[in-house]
Amino acid sequence: MNCRKTNILSLLQGGTHFLIPCYQRSYAWTQEQCSDLWLDLKRLVAQREQFPELNAVHFMGSIVVQTTQYVPMAEVRARELGVLIIDGQQRLTTMYLLYLALAQVARQRLEQNAEYAALVSELDVFLQDACDKEHGTGWQPPFTLSGTDQVDLKRLVAGYEARFNQTSLLTSNYQYFCQQLAAESDLCALYEATRAFELVEISLERGDDPQLIFETLNARGLALTTWDKIRNFALMDLDYDDSQRCYQNLWQPLEQYLHASEHDDFIYFYLEVKRQTESNLTTLYYDFKQLCQTSGRSKEAVLQDLLSYADLFAQLSYCHVPLVPSSELDPRERSGLQTELNLCLKRLQLTRSNDWLPFVLQCLMSYRARALSVKELIHVLQLIEVYVTRCWLVSLGRQSLEPFFITLYQDVVALHDDVSEVGAGAGTAADGAADTVADAAADVASEFVARLVQVLRSERANMPDDAQVQKALRDTNFNFTTGRQIAMRNYVLARLEEGYAPQDKLAERIPIIDVLWQDSQALTCEHIMPQKLSDVWRKTLGSNYEKIHARWTHRLANLTLTPITESTPTRAFRKSARWSMACPKARFASIAPSPSISTGLSQIWCNAPTSSISWRSRSGRILRSMVKPSCCPLSWGELWSFDAPNHENTINKHKSVI
Repeated sequence: MNCRKTNILSLLQGGTHFLIPCYQRSYAWTQEQCSDLWLDLKRLVAQREQFPELNAVHFMGSIVVQTTQYVPMAEVRARELGVLIIDGQQRLTTMYLLYLALAQVARQRLEQNAEYAALVSELDVFLQDACDKEHGTGWQPPFTLSGTDQVDLKRLVAGYEARFNQTSLLTSNYQYFCQQLAAESDLCALYEATRAFELVEISLERGDDPQLIFETLNARGLALTTWDKIRNFALMDLDYDDSQRCYQNLWQPLEQYLHASEHDDFIYFYLEVKRQTESNLTTLYYDFKQLCQTSGRSKEAVLQDLLSYADLFAQLSYCHVPLVPSSELDPRERSGLQTELNLCLKRLQLTRSNDWLPFVLQCLMSYRARALSVKELIHVLQLIEVYVTRCWLVSLGRQSLEPFFITLYQDVVALHDDVSEVGAGAGTAADGAADTVADAAADVASEFVARLVQVLRSERANMPDDAQVQKALRDTNFNFTTGRQIAMRNYVLARLEEGYAPQDKLAERIPIIDVLWQDSQALTCEHIMPQKLSDVWRKTLGSNYEKIHARWTHRLANLTLTPITESTPTRAFRKSARWSMACPKARFASIAPSPSISTGLSQIWCNAPTSSISWRSRSGRILRSMVKPSCCPLSWGELWSFDAPNHENTINKHKSVI
C-alpha cells in the first residue's frame, strides 16, 4: 500500500470520480456528527486567526482508496480516474455536502458581495462533474453513492429544492450546513480553513487485503453493525461488475426479507443451523467470517444460502409458509392445510420462545426440498409445540431449550447408523429437489416424524410427563409479572379455550389464537373470583373465605381470557357484559362464550356454586381436559401415539439440507 499526507480539498480537487462500493452501508451520518464537524471547523478558524504563525491543522483520520480495474463511462463521466472508497465515505461525503452548501450560500450573496464570484467559480470546478450534453443529464456529482443515496445527491447538486428528498440524511445535513453558513459573515475564511483538514490517503495495491485493512482502521463516525461488516466481507473482494450483480440480485432481496431489527437474530440462528452450536451475539461477525472461510464455498454461494434462509426466516416472522406445488391436493384441501400450517406457526410464535427456530428452519428447508410433506410438517410443528409448552409449564421458563433444538434435526437423522444425503443443498433447495427425493418423500417424512417422537421420548429431551404437567397446572401461582410469562399464561389459556370450543359452527368463528397473534393486548386474563373480595363474595364463600381466596385466586381454575378492546382483531366479536365485582351471580353470568370467537372453557364457570369444592372441581375438569387430543399443547393425544412405519431404510434418504 501507498500512504501520503494530503488534505480534503486537494483530494476532492484531484479530478477523481469516487465510487462508493455497493457493499458499503448507505450514508449514515446524522446532525450529531455534522455538528461535531462544524464545531471542529469553527475551532480551527479561531485558532488560525488568533495564532496565524502556528498554521493549525485538524486531522481527519485516514481514507482508504483502491483504483478500479474497470469503471463504466456512465459512472465516471468526464473524469479520467475512478477510485473505490474502501473506508472514509461518511467523512468524504459529508465534506462534499459542506462544500455544496458553501457554494449555495456564496451564490446567494453574489449581488451584495462580488468577491464571492471567485469562491463560487472555484467550488464549481470540483463540486460538479462535466455536463453530459449528449444524454441531457446536466451537471453530475463526482460521486457514485450506493442505493438511493445517488438520486438524492443528484437532486442536491441540481439545486431544485422542490425535488429534495426531505427524509434523506443527505438532504437534512446539507440544509444544516446551509443554516450554519448563512449565519457566518466570512465564508472565504471558512473555505480556506478547510485546506487545513488533513488526512492520510492509503492507496491499496495488488496483493493488499482491503477487508483486513478496513477492519483494523477506526475511522471517525458511527460504529459499523454486524450486518454492515457481513455485507462488506461478502462483497468487498469481488470485482466491480460481480459486486454490483451480487448486490442487486442477492443482497438487496436479502435486506427486503428482513427488518433492520431482525438482522442480528437472523445471523444468530443461521450460525446455529450451520455450526450446530450456540451462537454468541458479541462474536457474530467473526463466527460468520470463520464459517465462510472454512466452508470452501464462494462468496456468491454464501449469499445465495443466506438469501434462502432469510426467506424462510421472514415466513416464520409472518407465520405464513406457502405450500409447495402439489398435484395430489385439491384446492379445498390445499386451502385447509395452508390455514392449519399458518395456525401452527402462530401458536409457536405465541410461546414467545425462539429456542425452536434452528430446528424449524431446517424442517422448512427440508419441506422445500420435498423431503417432508405438508401434513408431516404440520405434525412436526405440533410435536414441537407440545414439547415447548410442557417444558415451560414445569420449569416456568427457567430451562433453556436452545442447546437441545440446535442439534435436534441431526439427532433425528442420526438415529439410523447409515445416513446418505437426500434433497438439494442449502441455497438451492428452494429451486427444487432431485426426483429421487420427491419419489421417496412420503416414506421418508413418516420415518422422520417417527424418529422425532423417539428423540422427544428420550432421556436427553427430558419431556415432562402428565403427572408433572398436572401438578404444575394445579399448584402454580399464575400471577406473573414478566412479559414472556404473561404471554405464555395467556397462550395456555387460549389453547385450553380452543380445546373446549364447541365444534358446531366452529368455521364461522375467529380462532382465539389469531386474535392473540394479531394483538397480544386484545385479550386479558381475568379472575373469576376477584382479587379483592366484597362483603357479598365473603358471604358467598362462607366462613373459610380467606383460605379459599388465598389458595385459588391466582390458580388456573380461577382464570379466563376476555376481550378488552374493540381494536381490529377483536372488532368481529362482542365483548361480554361488564362484570360486577360485588355480585358472584352477575360475574358468572357474564362469562358466556362470545358468539364469534372460538372459546368454550369459560362455560365451566357459568352458573356454578362458589365453594372451595367447586373450585377444586373446576381445576379437576381443566386437568382432565389435557387428555383431549384437541388440547395438544398439554396432551400428546394422537401425536404422541404416532406409530412409526416399518421402513428401516427410508431414513437413509433423509439428511439435513444444511
